[in-house]
Amino acid sequence: MFFLEIRALIHQCVRLGTFFYLEAEEANGLVSTGRDEYHLSVEFEPGERMAALGRVCIIQFDAACLGRTDHGVLPPVAILGLLKSLRLRTNHVQTPHDIARSVYLWVHDNVKGRVIRLDDKHVNLLPLESGQFLIELEQK
Repeated sequence: MFFLEIRALIHQCVRLGTFFYLEAEEANGLVSTGRDEYHLSVEFEPGERMAALGRVCIIQFDAACLGRTDHGVLPPVAILGLLKSLRLRTNHVQTPHDIARSVYLWVHDNVKGRVIRLDDKHVNLLPLESGQFLIELEQK
């Protein structure tokens, strides 16, 4: 069982209307999804969670004004089995180069985790359409 999140690699802003949609196919054939929608503009520092697999999260309030730093982003939901592939659709960035220099994957089991950079040699990042990507992870 593990959790998969998209985290900010660099300081960046998402604007009103930004979304991230994730669809993961596990080796056992199960499909998990996640959707994050931002109904306000939000600034992210490196390492902050922007989206996650396994839940729907609609960010509609400014958490920073409430003294919170998580921007209201809900924690991810556990995924079972090995990840076969991950599809990402977003209007935040449009090219593989831009997504690889903006975000990374954080895979963890609540005890230890692993950073997966999208420009890593074990990651195959394929553009499907503008703002849509297929992320294939080689099993190490």
